[in-house]
Amino acid sequence: MPRRALPKKVLSEQIREEIMESILNGDYKPGEKLVENTLAKEFDVSQAPVREALKSLEMLGLVSVEPYKGTTVKKFGKESMHEYFIVRSQLEGLAGRLATENITEEELDIIEDLLKEMIDAAERGDHERRSKLNQMFHNSIIEASHNSLLISVCKNVRLGSWSRITSKYTTMNAKEIASRHTEIVTYLRKRDADGLEKALHKHIEESFEKFNKNFYADDED
Repeated sequence: MPRRALPKKVLSEQIREEIMESILNGDYKPGEKLVENTLAKEFDVSQAPVREALKSLEMLGLVSVEPYKGTTVKKFGKESMHEYFIVRSQLEGLAGRLATENITEEELDIIEDLLKEMIDAAERGDHERRSKLNQMFHNSIIEASHNSLLISVCKNVRLGSWSRITSKYTTMNAKEIASRHTEIVTYLRKRDADGLEKALHKHIEESFEKFNKNFYADDED
């Protein structure tokens, strides 16, 4: 499969994003093997950054790595996806609650600007831009919690990347996705911890309900 050339000293994060995009686009199918040295040749890099990228994708839950079997694209069932949404709901709900106490006016302005840009991108039909802004929006709320441990946990489970996945595979239209974030900003601006936590829980639970069933594998190991 042809792939754009990357610099020899490419970061593993760039390779991770490339492979993740290929998985989400269906270029790599569930159950397909990802061979380290083959990928290294495709990216024109050593195997080290590829190995790191695959480890990151394993943590994200997009691939599985087994001794003597190698790395394969993971098959997703509805139950395994539900587990992710439950964890994401609780982590982001907690981040939102803490953000109402710790967010600065500058951070709040940035989040409001992200929302405006997200709605604008949706109206223009720029789905890639809207998806990236959606990821930045959720990450900004987590950062605004100012809780270093929570921020680290969210980064380790790659909540931002999963936000892109749910945005890509939703059955909602782009404008609906963007406008759903307005309520979140309203509660954040009010510093309403209970309201914001409930709004984030609702937001993420609805994302699961609206998740496109075509993403799921027919069966789950």
